[in-house]
Amino acid sequence: MSLPTLSALQISDNQLIVNNSIKIPAFENESGDFSFRINRLRCVASPFFNSIFALLFNNIHLDQCHFPFNINYLKRSTMSQNLISAKLTDEDANAVKQHIGEIRNTLSFLLSLSASDIGSIIKLGNALLPFIEKGHETLTSHPEIMPGVFDKEEYQRDYALLKQISPILSQISELKEGIEKTYYAVGSDVLVSTLEIYAQVKTNKDKVPGLNVVADEMAVFFKKSKTQTKTTQP
Repeated sequence: MSLPTLSALQISDNQLIVNNSIKIPAFENESGDFSFRINRLRCVASPFFNSIFALLFNNIHLDQCHFPFNINYLKRSTMSQNLISAKLTDEDANAVKQHIGEIRNTLSFLLSLSASDIGSIIKLGNALLPFIEKGHETLTSHPEIMPGVFDKEEYQRDYALLKQISPILSQISELKEGIEKTYYAVGSDVLVSTLEIYAQVKTNKDKVPGLNVVADEMAVFFKKSKTQTKTTQP
């Protein structure tokens, strides 16, 4: 079985979530330390599990976990993550945003359809593109077959727009996917490093003036909200 990577780690509602499926309950005591109770999850000796607990929670209560490998090694183990290393200058970022603005102005006719609008229209898929081509060829060769109420000029405008916008959509989609994946990667890199910073903040909060306040501020993000929604009785 292949093991998940650190980029597959998420923290939500006092749980470690691995690959969006494996959920490990987390508990925080009064001192702000975290402990994990792992049920029905067989952990094997791997840098992944080593690094989770070593990077995230320096004071984890290991007696509540059951690992078939050396606990001391787990406590000492560290592993850095660097999915991407790149730089985007302010000048380049502003240039990109300026070009995006120019594109928006050029494509000023772009629509904003609601989910219900999209659900109610007939959608064109790639499988029907040859059907569109055949219809266009037929209309061009035999315009006389169509009744007078059929707007041939509008059909030709729509067809021309479809042909022009289709490759643009492909390029924009590829660009969007690349930006999203880069965002996920750099976001994961920053989060993993910040969690390591948090671990050191907790370790040194009683040694360095002011760090206890920082530790409390950062711990808030791991505490489950105690606010409960009250059910209104009819």
